[in-house]
Amino acid sequence: MKRLKRFDNFIGLESIDESRVYFLNDLNRKLQELVFDGNEWAGKLLQAQGTDIDSDTTFLNLDGENFSFSREADIRRLSDPIYAQELFNDPIDEIQPPRVFHYFSDLQQNNFGNLSNRGSVKMGRVIKKLLPQISDKDLEKLVNDLRSETSGYEIKLVKGLDIIKYYKRETCDEKSLQYGTLNSSCMMDKVTENKNIFDIYTKNPETCQLAVMLNGEGKLVARALVWKIDEISRYDQSLVTKGDEDRFYSSLNLNWELVDQNNYDNDLFTTKVKELYLMDRVYYTKDWMENSLHKWAMSKRMMIKWRDQISYNGVTNRPILTVSVNKVGYRQFPYLDTFKYYDVQSGKLTNFKISNRGFELQQLQGGYTPTGTKLEKGIDKATNYIRRFKDLV
Repeated sequence: MKRLKRFDNFIGLESIDESRVYFLNDLNRKLQELVFDGNEWAGKLLQAQGTDIDSDTTFLNLDGENFSFSREADIRRLSDPIYAQELFNDPIDEIQPPRVFHYFSDLQQNNFGNLSNRGSVKMGRVIKKLLPQISDKDLEKLVNDLRSETSGYEIKLVKGLDIIKYYKRETCDEKSLQYGTLNSSCMMDKVTENKNIFDIYTKNPETCQLAVMLNGEGKLVARALVWKIDEISRYDQSLVTKGDEDRFYSSLNLNWELVDQNNYDNDLFTTKVKELYLMDRVYYTKDWMENSLHKWAMSKRMMIKWRDQISYNGVTNRPILTVSVNKVGYRQFPYLDTFKYYDVQSGKLTNFKISNRGFELQQLQGGYTPTGTKLEKGIDKATNYIRRFKDLV
């Protein structure tokens, strides 16, 4: 599989007012399903990829009742110039025309599909440009069939012991598990081997919830942890750069104070926050589901974990976030994507290492790694602290 090239400054790109149209994975798969069901226009639409249209619209994907799209300039900035040349400039090979999946993996396509500046366009408008001969009746049927892919789903929050249910394969839509990232979740079915592995989730219902997306049959197709943020921190303000970072913090209306040196091992500015939540990494079966969960979270004014950054109000940054959990003796821990540092004494999870106390929580079998500078001291300190709470679990 060819790799995505990351670079931000693409020089010499002229203004583009037309583009060749290509489809991302969810749209490709849905059209293939419709072809299998006998919809000939779905097949013709698949074959129309690579067609030039008179608008800068490409890398289409399903997005509710519309198509989402990127502009060619954005695709060029994020792709190897050779790949962009083959997709957008070279003559189309009639025998084996280029397709996005020839160049980019599902994960890379998902990154394209979730660019912050993606546009939205009516399905019928684009289809009519690609298939001008399609009748209004056939166009309406094709659009309705495509829209049905993203309808009939429910998003809700669960907490406590209900979280465990959605880490079991038996609750998932088995047909969909062949796609996306849900099937590759390293915590799937772990509770059968380690009964206490999700205690830090289930014993903190006020701090940790799980957003689940269910299909019409009540089967899980996507999930993401939702954390209640207790504090936001940053280092000495003299080290802070301007631009997006300042815009990120200013949107939160924070009141910075220097933290107590007895609490942390670094000089930080920190502030308490109220009613602020973060949607963690999304595990999904189809790419559009990640986008739907993000939209749902944004509608509730949540932060969003996006790759290795945090997004809020359309601005991304790498803030130091703290989550407070109950001080009980957790015998096992899940693998944590984001809040992987656990300060045992203060009962706080953070996304950056700001203390030399406690554990790093990124092991697959319920274990942990001491974060102290002296390994033996760290182990003794952590073990003794947990022993005090052994009767509370």
